[in-house]
Amino acid sequence: SDARMSAHAGCNRMGGEHKLDEKSLKIKFSNVFSTKMACENMETEDELSKVLSITDNYYFDGNLLKFNKGKMATLAEFVIIK
Repeated sequence: SDARMSAHAGCNRMGGEHKLDEKSLKIKFSNVFSTKMACENMETEDELSKVLSITDNYYFDGNLLKFNKGKMATLAEFVIIK
């Protein structure tokens, strides 16, 4: 509700803001930042950072969240773990 976002992909914490339009399924992430701890494997974090910078729409069915760019293939998929 406060338009803030946070993420963790293994080592560093990420945060920022998002603008969401649930009607059109549009999303835009902005002011994304990350802590800068040196980690052995940064590939996942680097990829997540790229995904957040280019995602412009999403799909969510209550269990699966997909981030997309335009009508191209899905950039990332997340599953809710209960």
